[in-house]
Amino acid sequence: NVYMLLSNYDIRNDDEKRKLYVGMTRAKNKLSIHTTLNIFKKYIFDDVYYKVDTNRYDELDELIVRLTHKDVNLGYFNGKKNIIFSLRSGEKLLILDGGLGVEVNNRVTKVLSYSKNMKLEIDKLLKNGFKIYDGDIQFILAWKNDDNIEIPIILPNLYFKKY
Repeated sequence: NVYMLLSNYDIRNDDEKRKLYVGMTRAKNKLSIHTTLNIFKKYIFDDVYYKVDTNRYDELDELIVRLTHKDVNLGYFNGKKNIIFSLRSGEKLLILDGGLGVEVNNRVTKVLSYSKNMKLEIDKLLKNGFKIYDGDIQFILAWKNDDNIEIPIILPNLYFKKY
């Protein structure tokens, strides 16, 4: 069974078409596509179930964003090995300008910097009335840099609330 969730999908891009094709052709028993797009409207067949959800949903007032390696500045973790190894998954992080930090020996140290794209995403959320109110460590894992050196990195959760 394959379940696909598509939003803001650009079907005009050949690479995106290939990804869609690969995902759809992996289904052996059932393919479910959930989307807000109209790209499948013309493909209605007898054995295809097509449902339109007309429910109105309340606007979000709280949001959890789980960052990936693409959302953090990987190079920023250089030289932070000892601090990162002292941390644990689930531990709270301090909200700082452009990143996250921890308190070590009564001193706040920035341990994570957002990628350029993540900064833009955060700015969009801030413009829409959201504010970051909390952050914690989702994962601590190893990343190999261009010199093939393993560097520990933090992938956090960011908690937003609409005010």
